[in-house]
Amino acid sequence: MPPARRRPLTADQVVAEAVALADNRRYAADDVLDACAVAWTAARRAAGLWRSLPDPPEVFSDGVPSAIHV
Repeated sequence: MPPARRRPLTADQVVAEAVALADNRRYAADDVLDACAVAWTAARRAAGLWRSLPDPPEVFSDGVPSAIHV
């Protein structure tokens, strides 16, 4: 199967695993999904595939830049 077709299946499997972890009542579903999002973003960052939204980051009145990295 080509990689482009495998990616959505892999993502679906990750979500299914996250739901299974939450279903066993050890973890809250939103916490598991947040952890998955963090892992996904970290992997994109490590691979050099991340980007900033917005680009360039917005700078607040206190001088602190703010953006979401995906």
